Amino acid sequence: MDPTNDFADKITDTAAELQHNGQQAAEDLQGRAKEAWDTAQEQAQSALRESSAYIRENRLPALLAAFACGLFLGRLFSQRSTPTFTDRYIAEPAHRSRDMLLALPLAAAGAMFTRFGRSAVASVKKATHR
Repeated sequence: MDPTNDFADKITDTAAELQHNGQQAAEDLQGRAKEAWDTAQEQAQSALRESSAYIRENRLPALLAAFACGLFLGRLFSQRSTPTFTDRYIAEPAHRSRDMLLALPLAAAGAMFTRFGRSAVASVKKATHR
């Protein structure tokens, strides 16, 4: 008997046993996972059927609850903030009036530039055609 061969045989036997045990554990785990998935699917379908039946029987409360949830989520995720009294009635009108006051001189300057620009162009054309 060769101690090297005995050791190699023991390692081979142990590796085969570990492989067999690993395969059994994997199959067992796969079976448990499938059972858990099937159970979760059945529970979800059952909950869906029960909630659908409840909604059909109680349409108005379900509609009001859905409306309230929509309002709540809309307020929660809304990007707008409610303006304060000062912002709404003092600051915003002041900005608008400032913008209008600045726009009047600019509009007048634009009109004068247009009028004098046309007359200047006409003068240049008149001078060049003589």
